[in-house]
Parts: sequence; structure tokens; C-alpha cells
Amino acid sequence: MPYFLPHYEHIPLHRLWTFATLQDDLSLSEHAHVLDCEGCRIALRACLNADNFGSVLKELKREDDKAS
Repeated sequence: MPYFLPHYEHIPLHRLWTFATLQDDLSLSEHAHVLDCEGCRIALRACLNADNFGSVLKELKREDDKAS
């Protein structure tokens, strides 16, 4: 499921970014959600591979465009 489509249960992208950049941790329920949600796993992977938050947005936009 594309990350930017309306899906209010996704973990906010800024939370995934702060987790990926070791600025904060996710709660146990957020960790469990990432395991169950393909969109959040894709977003987390983008955060882990990006140099900055803008790169994350561009990568997720590309992913959403491919899925459309």
C-alpha cells in the first residue's frame, strides 16, 4: 500500500525518520505496526537509506507513483 494514500493508521513519517536516524525510539505498538504494515516498512526503509528527509519524501513519491 502506498504510504501517501490516506491511511490514518500509518506511523507518522517524522517518527520513522527520527527512529531511523537514532534520534528517538518507537513504542512497542509502533514496532508491531511496522512489522504488519507494508507501507510503513517501505517508508522506514526509505528513511534508513536516505541522507536527508527531503530524499525520503522523493523516494516515497516515486514508490506511490509506481503503485498507481
